Amino acid sequence: MPSVNSRREEWTVKNNTISPITIGDLPKVSAIRPGKILNLLRYSTKQEIGQSKVLVDLLKDRYLVLKKSIQKVEKQTITTATGIIDWSGATHAKPKIYSQNAEPDIANDSIAYWVDTNNSNHNWLIIDVGGVQKKVELT
Repeated sequence: MPSVNSRREEWTVKNNTISPITIGDLPKVSAIRPGKILNLLRYSTKQEIGQSKVLVDLLKDRYLVLKKSIQKVEKQTITTATGIIDWSGATHAKPKIYSQNAEPDIANDSIAYWVDTNNSNHNWLIIDVGGVQKKVELT
């Protein structure tokens, strides 16, 4: 099983108050509950965070504490009979892609992307859970 080391950067803030806090000029960041830690890079870019005047004020007043860290992450790729699963932690999976005129019969508990060549190249996401296969048309 091949693996590659990569790095993941985190900018986390911890709410040191007894009330939820929102960062008004970072609207994608959800309210931070008391005592909870939130990774800002999941919601905003470094540039947006760096330009946040509300965040600066909350940090100055010690309502929030900012911690920047870089973590090593081992990235693994596994090739299986049903396709390739590629993940860093559990961030994403790459389904097998089918381009054919009939719906493929995929393995139990797997996912696939199907281009229906018999029907104007309609695109489908196929999910098999416990042997029951379902599909959703993508538009």
